[in-house]
Amino acid sequence: MHKFGIFFFWALADCILRQGSFAKDQSGYICLIENPKQNQCDSICLTELSPRLSEVVKAQNQGNTKLETLEVKIAEVQSKLEGKLQGVEAKLERQLQVQTKLEGQQTKMEAILEDSLLAVKTKLEGQLQGVENKLEGHLLEMQTKVEAKLETSLHEVKTKLEGHLQGVEAKLEGQLQEVRTKLEAKLDKSVQAVQKIIENQLQLVVNQLQAVPNKIDAAKVETQVHPISNKTAVSQQAAKAAVPASATTTMPSGFELIGHGEGSEEEQQEEEEQQQAEEVAPVVWRAIA
Repeated sequence: MHKFGIFFFWALADCILRQGSFAKDQSGYICLIENPKQNQCDSICLTELSPRLSEVVKAQNQGNTKLETLEVKIAEVQSKLEGKLQGVEAKLERQLQVQTKLEGQQTKMEAILEDSLLAVKTKLEGQLQGVENKLEGHLLEMQTKVEAKLETSLHEVKTKLEGHLQGVEAKLEGQLQEVRTKLEAKLDKSVQAVQKIIENQLQLVVNQLQAVPNKIDAAKVETQVHPISNKTAVSQQAAKAAVPASATTTMPSGFELIGHGEGSEEEQQEEEEQQQAEEVAPVVWRAIA
C-alpha cells in the first residue's frame, strides 16, 4: 500500500512537471507550463513546488524508513516463522518417524505376542489333556480298588451273618427240640397217670356196680365204660398232636415250664396228676350217672 502511494505521488509530480500544471504567482495569475524544459513561470512555480517537493521527499524518506523497518520486521517475523516452521516440520518428521517405528514395533510385538499366546495355549492344552488323562486313570484305579474292597467286605459280612444266623437257627432248633421232648415226655407221664387214675376209679365203680345188681345191669355198665375209654384215648392223641404247635406259646392248664416251678420235679408231677384226676373224676361220674 505504501509503495502504491509513492508510485502515485511520483506519477502526479511527473504529470505536473511534464504535461502542465497550474500555479499561482504573487499577483494571483496562473502560469501554464507547457514545456517542462523551458521555465516559463520563472521562479513562481518553483517557489510553490519546492516546499511540496521537500515534503514529498521527506514523506518518501519517512515512508522508505518505515518500509525498511517494516521489511526488517517482516523479515525477522518471517525468519522466526520459518525457524518455527522448520522446527515444527522437524518435530513432525521426528514424530512421524517415531510413529512409524512404533507402528512397526507394535506390529512386530503383536506378531510375537500372537505366536507366544498360541504356543502357550498349545502347551497348556497339552498339559491339561495330560492331567485329565492322569486323573481319569487314577479315578478308574481308585474306583476299581474301592469296588473290589467293597465286594470283599460285603462277602465277608454276608458270610459272617450267614454263619451267625445258622448258629442261631441251630441253637434255637436245639432248644425247641429239647423243650418239645421234655413237654412230650412230661405230657406222656401226665396222661398215663391220669389214665391210670381213671382206670382205677372206673374199676372201683365197676366193682361197686357189680355189688349192686338190683340197680344196674352188668351189660349196661360195660356198654357205658367203653365209650369213656375211647374218649380218653382220643383226648390223649389230640393232646399229643397239639404239643408241637403250642410248645413255644401256651401250655395246658395245670402245667408249668420246666425249671420255673418251686420244689422238685417229682412233687410237681404228683400235684399235676392229682389235679388231672380230680378234674376227670366228676366227668366220669356224670357219664356213669
